Amino acid sequence: MLFKQLDPDDDEITRTRKVRRSVINERYADLIEALDRGDDRVSMTNTVSYRDGTSTKRAITLDIHHPEGYVPPQHSKQRPVWSGRR
Repeated sequence: MLFKQLDPDDDEITRTRKVRRSVINERYADLIEALDRGDDRVSMTNTVSYRDGTSTKRAITLDIHHPEGYVPPQHSKQRPVWSGRR
């Protein structure tokens, strides 16, 4: 799970929601390499484009949580299930 949704305005996916793998591999190379190494944290810079044509660069540090043994924080709420399944 990424820190943001993939967006057609950022050329990460097509308008029909197909992932542009070459763009993802290039933009998230640091994150992919950190996952391969088994790191617990990665710092990266990301450019976000807005619908009005403006864009901004953000430097962020992501904590990487490994699924085995991960316990969500006590204060987090359970998200509603929209599909009707429980």
